[in-house]
Order: sequence, then C-alpha cells, then structure tokens
Amino acid sequence: MAEGVLGLGAGAGGLNSSIIEKLKKADRASTVKPIEISLENIVKEKETIKSIQEKVDLFLDSVKVFDLFAKAGSNAFNQISANTAGDSVLFDAEDINALKEGTTNVVINSLAQKDIIQSNTITTAQKDTALTSGSITIGGASGTTFDAAGKTYDDLIDEINSSDLAIASLEKVGNDEYRIIIKSKEAGESNKLDITNTGFDLNSGLVSGLGFSESVNKMQEASDLDAVVDGVKYKLSTNEINLSNGLKITAMKVNVAGDSSSISIARDNSKLEGKLGDFVNAYNALVAVVDSELYNADSNVEDKASLRSMMTNIKNKLFESYGTTPDGSGSYKKDKNIFNYGFNLGKDGSLSIDSKVLNKAISDDFQGLKDLFVGTADTEARGLGTELKEYIDFGINSSLGGILNSYESGMDNREKQLKEDKKDAIKDLNSKYKQLAMQFAAYGSAINSFQGAFGGLKMMIQQSVASN
Repeated sequence: MAEGVLGLGAGAGGLNSSIIEKLKKADRASTVKPIEISLENIVKEKETIKSIQEKVDLFLDSVKVFDLFAKAGSNAFNQISANTAGDSVLFDAEDINALKEGTTNVVINSLAQKDIIQSNTITTAQKDTALTSGSITIGGASGTTFDAAGKTYDDLIDEINSSDLAIASLEKVGNDEYRIIIKSKEAGESNKLDITNTGFDLNSGLVSGLGFSESVNKMQEASDLDAVVDGVKYKLSTNEINLSNGLKITAMKVNVAGDSSSISIARDNSKLEGKLGDFVNAYNALVAVVDSELYNADSNVEDKASLRSMMTNIKNKLFESYGTTPDGSGSYKKDKNIFNYGFNLGKDGSLSIDSKVLNKAISDDFQGLKDLFVGTADTEARGLGTELKEYIDFGINSSLGGILNSYESGMDNREKQLKEDKKDAIKDLNSKYKQLAMQFAAYGSAINSFQGAFGGLKMMIQQSVASN
C-alpha cells in the first residue's frame, strides 16, 4: 500500500502500511508457515508410503505362488507338463493337486447319444391349422399322452416341452415341409424314447399319421458311452469320465480299430527356481526401500516404528523354521528353514540363492522344499509362503487394522487437521492485522490533529514575536 492510505499522514512518521505488512509477514512465518511445511511434508510422506506399498504388493505377488490355499491349489510346486496324443477325447483337470504322474490311455468304442425321432412331413397349411383329433404318447403304454384336438402343432410342441419328458421342436425342412423333432433330454440307453401316435391323417387317402413308430424316422438311437481307460471298461450314459486322480476325459469321437488317445503327465520344475528368484528379488526391493527411510535422518516418515514393526514381522516369518510332521503335542517339528536350501543372508539384510544348492534340493528333496514354502493340506501345516501371504493380507493391507492401511488413514487425518489449522491461523492473522491497521489509522488521526493544533499555536507565537 502507499503511505497515507491508513490516514497516518506525514506526521505519523513510521506508522504506515509498509510497517504493518512487514509485521504481518514476520508473524506469518511463525504461525502459518510451519503448518504449510507440515502439509508439504505429508505430501512427501504419502509418496514414500505409496512407494513402500507398491513394494509390499510386488512382494505379495511373489508370495502368492507359494500359498497353500491358492485358487484351485495352483502353486509353484504343483506345476505339471502334459503331452497328449490322439483326437478322440479332450483332457482336463479341475484339481491339479490330485493329478498323478504317468500316462493314461483311452479308447472310445462308442459315444453316448440321445434318442432322436422325427415325424413325417407336415405342410404349412397343416402346421397352422388347429387339429380336430390325434394324440402323441411318450413312454409307451404307461406313458404320458398329449391330446392334439383343438391345438395347432406349435401348441402341441409347447405342451410336450413343458412336461419335461423330452425336447420337441417344429423344424422347417423344405419349402413347404415341416417335421416334428423329438429328442431325449439326456443321452444313454436308459433314456430311450418310446413314442406312438394315433389319429393324425396328414394326407388324403394316406392314414400313416406322424410316423413316430416307423423305423425310417428313427434318426439316432440312444446309446451309452463305451470306453476303455488303461484297460478298465466304462459304460456310461454321458460322454464324460471323471477319474479319481482329478483327470476329466470328454469323449469326442469313436476310435478306429487299433487307435487310441493318451495323456502323459509329469511334474514341471523348470520354472520353480525362477519363482523363488522372484520372491528373493521382491523381498530385497522391499527391504531396500524401507531401510532407506528407517536409517535416513531426513526421512519424511513420521511413524518409523510402524515400518520397523512390519519388517520385523516379515523377517520373523521368513527366517522361522517350519515342518509338516506332527510332534505329538498338536504342533509340528520345526526342522526346515530357507538356509537349508541354498538361501543366504547378506550383511545388508538382503537375500541371495546358491543356485547349485537349490537345484540339488529340488532334485533330491522336492517334498521337503514344498513343505517349507507351502505346507500340506493333509495336516494343515502352513509353510512360510502361506504364513507371509496371510500376514500381508491381514497384518499389513487389511482395512481392519493393517499397518500400512492404518498409516495411510492416519496421514489423511493429520492432513485434514493441518488444513483446518492453517485456515484458522490465516483467519486469526488477518483479523489481528486488520485490527492493527485500524489502530494505526486512529493513531495517525490523533497525531495529525495534534500537529494541526500545534501549527496554529506556532503561528500565533511567531506573529506575537514579530509585532514586538
């Protein structure tokens, strides 16, 4: 502001707006600025915690492949390779844990099929005209009869479908020709259809009716699946064979004489070392980013104790010993840890793997390595991968008290409170200096008044002196 705006005038001397601005700036540096610095630090702190969270998530991804309760049991130790031959069947598996190594040979002699019967042809005019008589019986003498009187063929089809006895449809098979097609709902000899019809005179002078009982209209005979799996004969009303080892076989076509289909299953360890390497790398990255904050005097992290606690819990689970053999007391013999299988701990806290030792363990003690990292479902003993997965899910990331989740909520609350504090501090500062400006204005007015009065007195004195 320019001098005099507050009414201080020349006589007010140093009492001007420039002085007020200087005082306000100094006061702001001690009241508002510290809050702004704290807000800036929270922004940096959030970036740091976000970086740590990203490393935790990457570590979690590397741990999930060693989880005992992974979806469908698909963990790094259950990977298999499968080679198939032949095209008469499709192979699948719902639970790869149940699959056994070896070769399964399948021969399909016949497929399970539905019964399919067609009627004689019906013209368009007949299709759209209500019937005066006739009936269709499904199930032989003791079956269900569908009376056609007063109904169109479409009505009759709807009634059959609603009965749940068979699947019926009216198909256009020529320019002016339709046929009723009736199929059994399921395949297999036990689902054969026994269909008869009476009272349908489709053509003048020809009383052959719909012809469901005529052999020429039997389009497909219901049959069972006839298959041989590893020498064992299967006769089923479905084309699916579910073996107890988890292998699902779906028959697609009949094998020609001397032909067959097969699947060879073998354990695939080719990617295991890579998965363990990913685990080590993700752990080392997490250690590095957390340690860079814990041992940095200039770190923006306010609650280092939470991060230290998080890493301590992770390390405790990682370096603990595990086992799947009951010890008789309701627990398990702790006879396996990562240092038995080629893992080493560096001075900086990072992990490394001796590839030679690890690969020997994969070859000679595969089950022991699996017990260490995964555990076993039979005993419910959990390995370190399973324990780490659960700790990260519930101890770190959970919205119900997880360390990082709680930390982020705490930062949000601190930031919100600081913003309120800044708003209040600015309001108080403005109010304070508005009042001070008003006081300066009052002081200036008083000074100017005194100066005016003194000027008049001075003039009178000067005139008196001049007259004498």
